[in-house]
Amino acid sequence: MRVFDYKDYPVLSAFFRSNARVRRIMGPVGSGKTSACCMEIWRRACQQTVSRDGYRYFRASVVRNTFPDLQRTTLETWHRIFDPDAQGSKF
Repeated sequence: MRVFDYKDYPVLSAFFRSNARVRRIMGPVGSGKTSACCMEIWRRACQQTVSRDGYRYFRASVVRNTFPDLQRTTLETWHRIFDPDAQGSKF
């Protein structure tokens, strides 16, 4: 089991407590916005009920200004948190 080091910032706490269908988060560079969003996607996916075939079906959308921005920030962070080469990984 992996352990994540998480520092609780007020903006991120409010983000995690919200159940709004659409949420936005703003903050300075390096404040943990991308990591928080990745963890929130994972948390929400884990809350899905298991279907009859044993899988949890879940969709999320991540929006960035450009595709290179998405690759450089969000995908890099996702792969750092959830290692795509880990045994049993389906990413």
